[in-house]
Amino acid sequence: MSEIMNPLYNLYGGFVFLFQQGGIYVKRKYILDVKPLEDHVLRVDYVSGSSILLDMKPYLDKTRFRRLSDEEVWNSAVTNGIFVRFGDVEISHDEILTMAEQSHVSEE
Repeated sequence: MSEIMNPLYNLYGGFVFLFQQGGIYVKRKYILDVKPLEDHVLRVDYVSGSSILLDMKPYLDKTRFRRLSDEEVWNSAVTNGIFVRFGDVEISHDEILTMAEQSHVSEE
């Protein structure tokens, strides 16, 4: 793949089209926005228009997510459309859905 030269980004229906010399490359995006809320609840807005409120408290004792206990790290959440990143802690869009489904099942 050639180096991207002056890419023009266009978000349409969850797809990002990268126009560059030599062709068009498509990169899928699932997550539109992410917002860390109080009490370690993560709001994830999807390009489909759906939103999830994910309670992350049950995961904070796990080695992988322990750093999210730090308020500064928790509030640093960003997304590239596929992953949510809190510094060096990363969660994929699929994993967020799985975690939300598991917490819903355990509540029933």
